[in-house]
Amino acid sequence: MEHIKKQLLDRCIKQLNALGAKYAIIIDDEKFGDLEIVAAVLKPKRTRNANRWSEVAEKVKALISAMNVGDVLVLEPPADEPLASFQAYVSSQAGVILGKGGDYYITSQNKEKNCVELLRIQ
Repeated sequence: MEHIKKQLLDRCIKQLNALGAKYAIIIDDEKFGDLEIVAAVLKPKRTRNANRWSEVAEKVKALISAMNVGDVLVLEPPADEPLASFQAYVSSQAGVILGKGGDYYITSQNKEKNCVELLRIQ
């Protein structure tokens, strides 16, 4: 390890010791500190079907396309779909159909009614 990196490491270790911290630092396969490192069991990343919106896609697109300025569209998400994910989907479709950005539409989650609301601005 280069001298300047060793100086920085020593400074960091002194600061951690002053805080009373437990730590393990591994640099160039050398371990510093007393904290034991245990391999974490990672939860597998949830994979989603790329076509999960297929049951509502055409309906959502048709409803957004038919909106006039000032109209509010209330959309319920498919079963077992998180409201935030559905809002992101509705927003992306509104951006494609109505125009990108907050000058064209606003979406909101209505958690009480478990739906997404879309307001067309222009």
